[in-house]
Amino acid sequence: MDSLAALLAHALELEHASHERYTELAAGMVLHHNAPAAAAFDRLAGLSEATVARVEHRARGLCLPRIAPWDFAWCGDGAPAPDVGGEGVDYLMSVAEVLELGMRDARCRRDFYAGLVDQAAPEVRELAVLLAAASRAQFERLAAWRAACASGARLDDWDPPNLPE
Repeated sequence: MDSLAALLAHALELEHASHERYTELAAGMVLHHNAPAAAAFDRLAGLSEATVARVEHRARGLCLPRIAPWDFAWCGDGAPAPDVGGEGVDYLMSVAEVLELGMRDARCRRDFYAGLVDQAAPEVRELAVLLAAASRAQFERLAAWRAACASGARLDDWDPPNLPE
């Protein structure tokens, strides 16, 4: 990461992607009558929205680069935020499972930002440290919420898929 503007462009993409996916997942849970999971996804979307606002405030006045989707430098498998139709997501998920997904997302963002600290210019390093700390704090908040979940019981299926006979 060679500039503060490039880091901010990456951070905005990460947070916007998380917010969009959590919002979509919340809507999907509502459609499937899974109000607890929908509420948890809404809360995760709110956390992402707050981070977007902080990053946008920090980026105010800067000319951010336009980065092609294939040029983003993501962590791990290339997915910086939860995959809408991906592994671990289903319409019967419990709040605990939603939180585990949020924790994976926060861990991915933390690792991405922390990985920039040793290789970045000083102003980029400073912001990467702050973003990594914010992601770590979010992870810890979600882990505490996850621990407070009394049970990981899944909901009964109120609207099972129609299977051909």
